[in-house]
Formats: sequence, structure tokens, C-alpha cells
Amino acid sequence: STLDYLDEIKKGLHIMLIDEPDSHIHAQLQKNLIKELRKINHNQIFIITHNDKLVNETKNNELLFLSKESKIEGKLSPIKSFNELNFLKESLGGIKLSLEKLSDCKKIIFVEGSDDGKYLKLLIEKYNILFNKNIDTRDYLFFALRGRGNLTSKIEYTLRFISQLFKDKKIGTIFDKDYSTNEICEKLGIEIKKKIEYNFPNEYFSFIHYHNGYCVESSVFTETEKLSKLITNAIKKGLIKNKTLSRNTYDIAQEFVYDNVNKSINKFYDDIQNIHSELFIDMEKRYSTQKDNQRPENKELTFNEYIREINSINKVSYLMNKENMEKFFDKLIPKIYPYEFELMKVGEIFEILIESVEQNSWLDEWTNIIKKITT
Repeated sequence: STLDYLDEIKKGLHIMLIDEPDSHIHAQLQKNLIKELRKINHNQIFIITHNDKLVNETKNNELLFLSKESKIEGKLSPIKSFNELNFLKESLGGIKLSLEKLSDCKKIIFVEGSDDGKYLKLLIEKYNILFNKNIDTRDYLFFALRGRGNLTSKIEYTLRFISQLFKDKKIGTIFDKDYSTNEICEKLGIEIKKKIEYNFPNEYFSFIHYHNGYCVESSVFTETEKLSKLITNAIKKGLIKNKTLSRNTYDIAQEFVYDNVNKSINKFYDDIQNIHSELFIDMEKRYSTQKDNQRPENKELTFNEYIREINSINKVSYLMNKENMEKFFDKLIPKIYPYEFELMKVGEIFEILIESVEQNSWLDEWTNIIKKITT
């Protein structure tokens, strides 16, 4: 009846404000509402909504987001690019949810994948418990960029859109070292910093961090003694799932675990220096698949140069991609755990080690990351 009245009225301001109409109509009809409103061409209509179905029906320059910044400025401008908005939607959920998350957070932190954000939140929550801290993870939005490929371009693309709506956000970036050298990662960090400073004022740049290992999961290999403590605690607490016992706990000496961890790590070092080993051949093959246009920073880098750096600085964490981590634990656990156990994916391994951590096994690398995130 209201739409019929609008169609008939010929005088007045011809402006109509509709407050959350989705609460009054069936979900199947919500998408049709905007189509009906578009037929009324002699009125300007504003809809207030928290409904993603309605938001998704809008077109370029039709969606306005009432943020804290727009309230302060006293100016509300339409979102210009739906292509960029859809990128947020794919990364963070629905459009409405994405915008609200961006609005509520204090710092936007770019990460490569959604698992990275999940693991970093787990580390912060564990850090709070162990060291009596009160860091609120809701202050930090971990924005997944879906991989390392074209990393700088993806960050620039996203920042260009975010800067239209938000002016007071600090920006940080965490990325995997992957198959790069430290020198290449440093140069990539400088490029990303320039993109951030171009789109945001300098005072809003926060940090650039690349992992002290192949990826965030490989951080457990940065301190061998603490890794052995993590594994010991996981076994003692029954976090390693076995197939035969109803009770999973098993008492084990940390020195025994440390000895076997050391031997397994030394085996990795030996294998990566042997061009005929399974490890060398497999990593070289995987390296060649990443030499494409999406990784311009690695264009001039050879696999031998990558391996030479690992051997020179003696960091096994740089070898530990997801596949190698799984192989490492698949071979290590039978040597120290006398029962048949269930094979684990790298994500499950990492979460188990985080769950088992205590103050004396907390890694310096984790403290370093959390300080950068929260400063």
C-alpha cells in the first residue's frame, strides 16, 4: 500500500526513508523489494538495513556505509567499486559483516590465508592465559589475501577501497617466507610499506613481518629444545591420538624426545644437501611450480641460492613447508610413542602444540609476532 501511495503522490519532497524493511517481509521476497522500488522513478528512496540480501542487490554508487569516520566528517559518500567490495565479501564473509568488521577493528593485518588469522588468534589467546594479559583479538582484523601470489598488488587493491571508507586504521602485514631468501623478503616488505603509505598517512603504517621459517606453522622449529618440550607435553596430556587406548596420556622423558627431535632435524639437514635425496628432489620440483608471473620477487632466484642460504644460517624452519612438517612428525612420533597413532595434518599438529605450550616452552618467535600485532 505504501508503494502504491508513492506511485500516486505528485507533490512533496519525493524522498522516502524505509527503516529495515526486511523485518516485515518473507526472506524469499526480500531480494524483490529493491527491484520494485526501482520502478518508482520520481522518488529518491533510502533504505536502512543490516540484511546482506538487500545489500547484495545494490549497484555501483547505491550503497552507503555509515561508519565512525563518516559521522565525524559529517559526510556520507557512496561506495564506488563493487568489484573491490566483493573481494572483501569473499575474504571476510557477507558484505555487511565485512564492513562492520572493518569499522570495529583498530588494526587491519594482511595475512596470506584464513588459517594464518585463526592461528594468530589462538596464539594471542594462549599468550593471555600464560602471561596474564588481556589482549582483545576483536581489535585486530586478520584479512586473508588467499596466497602469496601477487601479494603487493592484492594489498594495494584492498587498501585503495578501504581508504575510501576508513581513515583511522593502522595497517600491518604478515607473510610467509616461503621459497624466498631473507633479502627478497626485505625488499618485498619495503614495496608493501610504500603501498600502505601511499594509501594511508604515514602515522597509520604499523609493521611488516615475515615468518622466521617457511610459514607460520614452521615457527615451532625455531627453537629445538622448546619444540621437544611442546611434543613432550602433547604426549603427556594425551593430545596425540592413538588407535588402541581409551586413555591417551603417556609419560615420557623430555630428554628422550629432545634427542630424537635433534636426530630428525639433522637428517633433514643431511638430506637437503644431497641432490639425490627425496627431500631435495621434492622441494626443487615444488620450487619450480612457483616460478611464475605471480611471484615476480623470486624471478631471479635459483633453487640452489635458496638452499645455500638455509645451509649458511642453519635454520631448519625454512625447510618446513606443510608437507615436510607432516613427514617430520609422521617419522618422529613412532620413535618416541609406543602406540599406533592417527596421522595428522599440519594444521592439527600446530594446534596441538599451541594447546600443549607452557611458559617454559613458549617461543620467542611467537612473542615477537604478538608484540608487532599489538603495538
